Amino acid sequence: MQYDCAVCANGVVMDFKREQTMYNIGEVYGTRESVYAPILEMLGAGAQVAPSALQSRVSIPRSIQSRVDSIGRSPRPCILLQAASPGETEHDVCLMATYTSAQIVDLPQAFRHFSLAVHPNPSALPPFNDHIHSIPEWDLPTQWIIAIDFKTRRMVKGNIGRWRCGLEHYVFGASAVEHLRVRVRKTRAIWQSKCALDPAFASCQLQEVINHEAEHNKKGSRPNSRNSVRSGHSGRSGSRPYPDPLNRQSMNVPTTIPEDEPVVSNDDDEPFRTVSFDRHPRRCASHKEFHIRVFSAWLARFARPRRER
Repeated sequence: MQYDCAVCANGVVMDFKREQTMYNIGEVYGTRESVYAPILEMLGAGAQVAPSALQSRVSIPRSIQSRVDSIGRSPRPCILLQAASPGETEHDVCLMATYTSAQIVDLPQAFRHFSLAVHPNPSALPPFNDHIHSIPEWDLPTQWIIAIDFKTRRMVKGNIGRWRCGLEHYVFGASAVEHLRVRVRKTRAIWQSKCALDPAFASCQLQEVINHEAEHNKKGSRPNSRNSVRSGHSGRSGSRPYPDPLNRQSMNVPTTIPEDEPVVSNDDDEPFRTVSFDRHPRRCASHKEFHIRVFSAWLARFARPRRER
């Protein structure tokens, strides 16, 4: 299938319109979700297509889903598919991923089927061979969108969670979001038809995803960790939307916490809710002893009798 991109032919169309709500369709925020979560959810939906055969052979253990949901992780970008008010806790999104720069052909079939390239990603996946554009243009050539509509309760809210390129916030225009929605419906329909035609299809895909996760866990590199760590706080698309106190090494800052630095409580789903100042007694004690020694040496110097000329 030949894909003709109007944006590539005519230039970027600035068709993003900000609404009155705080969270607008097409905006990009950070969220603490795994790339496995929407894939496993889709595999579960496939198991419901042919209940007689598939439900007996294919089921996603709750332990797998809970493990995916409970692992603490760095935020990844996601695209808002529905506008939302500040009080809403659940958001319809599509997750984004770089797959740690892994070749898309080396990933499980489920990831290949549901991945949509973000320009300037040069990869094209059949049968659609398409891509979409962000505003401004995405600055990583390995960025993908997982074309599955997914509900998250872990989106980082407010301006602090906005994904950015330098000082600009990333957005996807109305035409790009519409293309994404059509892609979501088409890929879902194709996947469900495969599950209905072959009762063993969903179980094989589930096992492939589980094996892939286990292999990457052993290597210490999972596709839910972004290739963007290398950019640190550069302000590029790979940078975190806000400082992550749980991963200081990726920010290229000292691992020791200086005296009186804000200590952030991150026990719930919304980080940066509670901030308190904490003194470090041991560091304060050594710091105080150092100044006492310096001051004592200074006094001893001036207490000496002056040399007679």
